[in-house]
Amino acid sequence: MGGLLTKLDMNFTDIGKQVDGYWESLEARMREKPETVLLGGVLAGFLLQVLPIRQLLILVLRVTLFLLKPALLLWIGFKVYRWTQSRDQETKEEAPVAEAPRARAKSRAKT
Repeated sequence: MGGLLTKLDMNFTDIGKQVDGYWESLEARMREKPETVLLGGVLAGFLLQVLPIRQLLILVLRVTLFLLKPALLLWIGFKVYRWTQSRDQETKEEAPVAEAPRARAKSRAKT
């Protein structure tokens, strides 16, 4: 367990170093061309003001929930189908092969 935590810690440390590098390069670009950053900020603010973000998020949530019900039903149906198939295989393997009724009748007639 300790080895896994050490690996995870090293991975997060590497990711942190990469993020720090990206942030420093972003700061350098912002200092070189502040007009571009200011224009981008104003444009982003304008788009956030004009676009109905809340309604779009609600619409995405409603569509997701609407499509989740049939997908869940199909998934459960598939799981039940696989469970019944595996159960049938188990009963076929466990059940002894029964004699046919005619074969039993012939064996009784001979005795």
